[in-house]
Amino acid sequence: MDFKVVLEKLLNAFEKKNIRYALMGGFAMGLWGGSRSTVDLDFLVHRDDREKAHKILTDIGRENLVMELLKRYFKIFNREDLYKKIFEGDKK
Repeated sequence: MDFKVVLEKLLNAFEKKNIRYALMGGFAMGLWGGSRSTVDLDFLVHRDDREKAHKILTDIGRENLVMELLKRYFKIFNREDLYKKIFEGDKK
């Protein structure tokens, strides 16, 4: 993955679609002078822009892997399912 190319595509697409976001994680720390090495990009996206952001990521070849793993292994299909699992556990 060419980090610069991916970041450029993402930021251009986010700007074009008026997606509200914040860059987070190790890459963001590096921009502030931190020395944490990383090989991924972490974004916080406004809840109203999630679907637009997901489409952009999918269109450039990135998938929402976390959600896919939650669906496959934990039968969690949305935020409500996730909260129930975290706060209520496996009540049967």
